Amino acid sequence: MVEIIVAMFVLALMSIGLLPMLLGAVRTTQSNRELAAATTLAGASLDDARQAAELSSTCAALTTWKTEVTTSDPVDGNVAEATVGRCPTSFPGTIDVSVRVYPQTDPDRTLAALSTKIVVDST
Repeated sequence: MVEIIVAMFVLALMSIGLLPMLLGAVRTTQSNRELAAATTLAGASLDDARQAAELSSTCAALTTWKTEVTTSDPVDGNVAEATVGRCPTSFPGTIDVSVRVYPQTDPDRTLAALSTKIVVDST
């Protein structure tokens, strides 16, 4: 009988020792899921910019795309905000396009930021 009580006590002590590791793993998993969702949303927004440029390789097409691009993810509550750089002075040239993803509840916290250069042929 005493052996069972001692065994239960040892098992309880080991469980308490493993608890911080388990909680850390749960936090890391949540953080990784949030990062993956934000990166996917940012990548999709950049793909949309590339598609807009493929349809019409002009600065105007990307500027129009930028005004329509603030995208939110209803599942995760993340918002993608795009920034389109200045049109080049000579053509063909490139325009810098960047996307920043942040939680809808905390616009100052950046979850993911991606950027690319897109080739344009005219204004």
